Amino acid sequence: RRAAARRRTRQIGRVMFAYAVVAILVLSTVYVAIISNVSSGPTPTDTPVPTQAQNGGLGQLVTQADQAAATGNYTTAIGLYSAYLSQNTTDAEVHFKLGKAYINSPTPDYAHALDQLERAVNIAPSASFAQEARALLDQYKDKVTPAVITSTAALPGGAISGTAPVTSTLPATQPITPTP
Repeated sequence: RRAAARRRTRQIGRVMFAYAVVAILVLSTVYVAIISNVSSGPTPTDTPVPTQAQNGGLGQLVTQADQAAATGNYTTAIGLYSAYLSQNTTDAEVHFKLGKAYINSPTPDYAHALDQLERAVNIAPSASFAQEARALLDQYKDKVTPAVITSTAALPGGAISGTAPVTSTLPATQPITPTP
């Protein structure tokens, strides 16, 4: 009887060990599939996002972007803010920060800056930064000049021609000359 009890105990131990191994494999697969994909969102191709930001989640992106903007590295800040906004499009404060980064960058992109500032004001019109955003909109609205481009497109059913408004980031003092 003792030998039978030992065999039974050994058999129960083996089954428990097999269940433990399966549980570990399932949990690690769930972690890799779900948790890792949530913490690392899509990133812009022109500005690499540091590995710390991918592991630290979305909040870390904003923190690193704020640090980059504070040190004058606006290109990195723009990439990090954009990566954050691709996952959280309703964060008005980050839209505001991205607009300011576009304005302060070495090659200012006023069209994108004004777009981001307008989004920030539309999302949170009474936020603490909304007044500054409106002031920046008024200050830089003349830096973006509208232009009209005439185009002709050939389609299978025939040619279509028309005009479309286009936003340019050229300074307002520089005329836009159409090419023939």
